[in-house]
This record gives sequence, structure tokens and C-alpha cells, in this order.
Amino acid sequence: MKPGTMVRIWAMAALAFLFAMSAAAPLYAAEDAARPAEFKVLDRWVGDWDLEITVKPNAQNAQGHKAIYKSQIRWGLNDRFLRCEAQGESADGDQKIAEAFMWTMTHDPQSKRYTSTVFWSNVPAGQSGYWGTVPSGVGTWDEKEQMMSIRSEDKESGLITLSVTQWIDKDTHRWVQSLTEKNGNVVVEMSGMGKRRK
Repeated sequence: MKPGTMVRIWAMAALAFLFAMSAAAPLYAAEDAARPAEFKVLDRWVGDWDLEITVKPNAQNAQGHKAIYKSQIRWGLNDRFLRCEAQGESADGDQKIAEAFMWTMTHDPQSKRYTSTVFWSNVPAGQSGYWGTVPSGVGTWDEKEQMMSIRSEDKESGLITLSVTQWIDKDTHRWVQSLTEKNGNVVVEMSGMGKRRK
């Protein structure tokens, strides 16, 4: 694996954290008659959330990884983009790691598809840390299954990320995510749960 690939892997893992949010009363202008119908799918993310993620043990991390986040999601930029900000914490042995991410998602009127972008930062205690962005992903909504699938590809490393989030009810949903090399080798697998904070 190329140097820096592990950092990209954890960066893309942050994408999974983003989808542990669930339905809420949408915070947008009620008089916005021109608001695209596709945004109704995204309204379910608006709110405050407690997120928990588990990364299965893998070649780079034999113990696996667990993290807990608190996040807030609101409509922004004239109510055309969802914006999430999240703060969390994990541990590597005795060392605590401050984790954070910012996520945006919209329905692009030109491409007529859902798109998402993630910015992330992980800072172990006493270190400068590491940070970056996850390649933009393309999402597909399945109304019958109440499920959003998002795929992104890192052109530099060749890693493909697939995240699938399914809503259990308006306050809870679960997701799974995999990061796979072009040769089909699964590098990271994770799962998580999002619960609305009340």
C-alpha cells in the first residue's frame, strides 16, 4: 500500500460517520415554493445526532476502531445545501484522538443526482494530527427501502468507497461502509448507528 494511503482510508471512513443522522423537522423557509422536491429526501438528516461507528479489525488496525460523535445538521447557502459539523473522540490504546468532520450534501440540478463532500481532521493528543477531504460521492435514493447509497472513488489511490444508509424510523438509522481497492481487496469495513438527540 502506498505511503499516505492509510490516512486516505481513514479520511474516507469519515464519510460513514456522516450518515448516522436521521429525520427531523426541516429548517428551511416555508415560503420557498421553488424548493426542489428532491430536497425532501435530505430533510431527514436535519437535526442533532449521537453517532457511533465500529470499524472491523483489518490489516492496518488489528484491534479495530470505535468512535463516538455528536453532530448538528442544518440547511445552509439559501437552503440549497445540507451542512453537518461533528465532533468526536476515539482512542488508539491509551492515546485519545479528537476527531471532527464537516459534510455537505445537495441534489445537483445540472447532473440530477445527489452529491456529497467531506472535510475531516483527526488530532491525537500532543500531535499536530492529519486532515483532508474525501473525494466527492454520488448518491442514489431508494424510496421503497428508505435507503441512500453513496459511491466515491479516490483517483490517486484507487480506493472505492460504498456507503449504504437505511432509516429504521425517523429518529434512528444504521449504515454500512466498505473501502475496496481496484483489485477487489476490501481494506476497511465498518458499521454504525445514528440516534436523534432529544
